[in-house]
Amino acid sequence: MTKYVLILFLCSMNTNVCVPPYQVPHDYPDIYECFLAGYKYSSDKIIKLGKEKILPLVHRLDDIQIALKQKYAKDPRYAWWSDKIGEEWVNDCREWGHLGADLIYEILGHFTNDQIKNRIIEMIGFDATEEMFFMDKKKMVNSLTNSRLKDLRSAVVDKKTTIKYYRHEKNLKFDFVDSLGTTILAVNIPFTLNRNGAFHLPEGHKRPRYSKTDKMVVEYGQRRPKKSQQITTSINTYTDFAAAGIV
Repeated sequence: MTKYVLILFLCSMNTNVCVPPYQVPHDYPDIYECFLAGYKYSSDKIIKLGKEKILPLVHRLDDIQIALKQKYAKDPRYAWWSDKIGEEWVNDCREWGHLGADLIYEILGHFTNDQIKNRIIEMIGFDATEEMFFMDKKKMVNSLTNSRLKDLRSAVVDKKTTIKYYRHEKNLKFDFVDSLGTTILAVNIPFTLNRNGAFHLPEGHKRPRYSKTDKMVVEYGQRRPKKSQQITTSINTYTDFAAAGIV
């Protein structure tokens, strides 16, 4: 009988240093249980390096992930997509999104303004580790040739610039505010759920097809055994360059 072991490799992207691998002292009957345990043990190990007080909040975030997978990836009642399940999904996106945003907002209260500012700067690519390039179907802009983007990045990372954050529906909003009290850049991070192709729902037709990932033929609306393990909570990061006068 196959057993699964969980080994954690924890590394710092800032210092390029890793702590010794940690093997959880028991095994798991399947990859699903091992996967879920990884969330808890990895967050516990990292947080215990200095932020023990937020562990209960992080565990509540883990609970959302676990409940999501148990419902949509494991429960036999959700093995086939339907209009009813679609409605439940929309409701869960809203309810769990609100809860996730609430928990992260509370977690942020345990960090300094500078720590939050630096993290958001990294998330939007303004940390100057490389040049920036943005494009859509109509426009493109880069930090090598666009002076306004250069100036904006300089203003955002300026030590006099602060960051304000607040809740809005299931989103966390972050405003970079200059020394005059003007918002120079706004960032929006919504919390939601991501199916990641867990159900076979192709657009334009309802034909079955062979899935190389799942190694089986999947019917329209059928839950995919392998891909459904990738159902997860999700965030996106939206930076309002238009309001900042960049595009």
